[in-house]
Amino acid sequence: MVSLLPEDIDSYTRRLASSHPLRQEILVSAMDDLDLPGKSAGIDVGCGIGLSTLLLAGAKEKDLHVTGVDISGEFIKTAETLAQKTGLSAQLIFEQGSASTLPFADNKFDWAWSVDCLNYAPGPSLAPLKELKRVVKKGGRVALLGWSSQQLLPGFPALEAKLNATEEGIAPFQKEMEPDRHFLRTGKILDQLGFKEIKVKSFIKDICAPLDGDIFTALEDLIKMRWPKKPRGLSKKELALYRHITDSSSPGFILNASNYYGFFTYTMFVGTR
Repeated sequence: MVSLLPEDIDSYTRRLASSHPLRQEILVSAMDDLDLPGKSAGIDVGCGIGLSTLLLAGAKEKDLHVTGVDISGEFIKTAETLAQKTGLSAQLIFEQGSASTLPFADNKFDWAWSVDCLNYAPGPSLAPLKELKRVVKKGGRVALLGWSSQQLLPGFPALEAKLNATEEGIAPFQKEMEPDRHFLRTGKILDQLGFKEIKVKSFIKDICAPLDGDIFTALEDLIKMRWPKKPRGLSKKELALYRHITDSSSPGFILNASNYYGFFTYTMFVGTR
């Protein structure tokens, strides 16, 4: 996907695209498990630059038509560019808009999908989900996915545990938020909103050496996105160790280990309208 981006794209967007090869397999597994009906129309809320939207539209023998919505106009422009370059534009529509006030009529879509967005990122917890319920047809399903765990620094469990306990590590959850706002309590929220047949399942992505070029770059960018260069809450000694194993110019760069293994998980909540 990186090669399809405009040359002047910002570094964050480029990082989203370069880390996509790692997420792609796990997202496809979730889509396969969801088994959306063929020739149906759905909405991808918080679509970003359209990476998961493209996967939905490209599902084999499904002929899915997907509308991607994101509050960022720049993301929408990039998503439209990627759709054109991948030959999927006939199945895709991208619109700028807020998840809390979706610009669509009631009962418009057969299903809804959202990754790392609804009930995951900070913001009004109920309004976007109420909007999904409004725009999805009776009997249609709503699928919400979110990053739920990782082990990316094998051999350094104490350091990784400390990183996961920092403000950046628990993000997008924040310390002052109510426990029910944590993504893994999404089932309770769906139940409160009247969704039926609520199901939950986690999907794992194994990462094993040797790492080919795309996966190596994707994992490097993933680590940078998960934790910043200088995570808050670490001692000087811990910060030095963190930099030693995550800096690509360091002799201790962990991804250069010949027997590297790590994993991460995504969790999907599904409710029926």
